[in-house]
Amino acid sequence: MVLKPAHLRRTGSVALIVGSWLTLANLGDALFAGAWSLGIGIKIVLNYLTPLVVANIGLLSRSNDPAP
Repeated sequence: MVLKPAHLRRTGSVALIVGSWLTLANLGDALFAGAWSLGIGIKIVLNYLTPLVVANIGLLSRSNDPAP
């Protein structure tokens, strides 16, 4: 279900917007100062992966609700 193109567009859009905001808010000063490292790279990946996972969990939990 989470791999359907329509769902991937929606959850991917959420991950892109929220992940960008999290990266800018949490790591912006380090990135603009040029302090690139493996640790910062991992944090950036997690900033995008976290909202993707949360959006997919929301999608899956909604799909198990009985129809009204």
